[in-house]
Amino acid sequence: MNAEYWIEKLQLQPHVEGGYFREIYRSEQKVKLVNNSEKIFHAGTDIYFLLGSPSEGQFSAWHYLENTEEIWHHHVGDDVKIYYIDNNAQLQTKLLGMSEQAEPLIHIPANCWFAAAVNNPAPSAYALLSCACFPGFDYNNFRLAERNTLIAEYPQHQQIIKQFTRG
Repeated sequence: MNAEYWIEKLQLQPHVEGGYFREIYRSEQKVKLVNNSEKIFHAGTDIYFLLGSPSEGQFSAWHYLENTEEIWHHHVGDDVKIYYIDNNAQLQTKLLGMSEQAEPLIHIPANCWFAAAVNNPAPSAYALLSCACFPGFDYNNFRLAERNTLIAEYPQHQQIIKQFTRG
């Protein structure tokens, strides 16, 4: 099996942040956040998410989910490095996968910029994941980083920001 197999089998589509996805679950339950009483969210969502080889230009670009936590689950393929800038402006790096050094599940806190890439440069490298969001994913709470703006905010992380932004 390879990336193309999973893209076809699971009917994945290109994602704006990079990779391929398909939503597989959206809770019918609704919630209001204590700090955001105006907005009603689905309680949770889940997607399949596939990243291909970084040597082929595949990565999950820096993005931000306002008031939304995300949990990434590894299913098959290579390990994935996940980067996020925590609330103290520190860069955190986690390894998601099934290798001895990796964890099969990674939690990403709400209100953090994060990016990811398969941790294998081979052209055939890929990882099939799922990403669950709590409260549920909403494009109104999603921001894709603009390279120069993010560098201006976090100049100490300029190199990694350049690596995982487009244009």
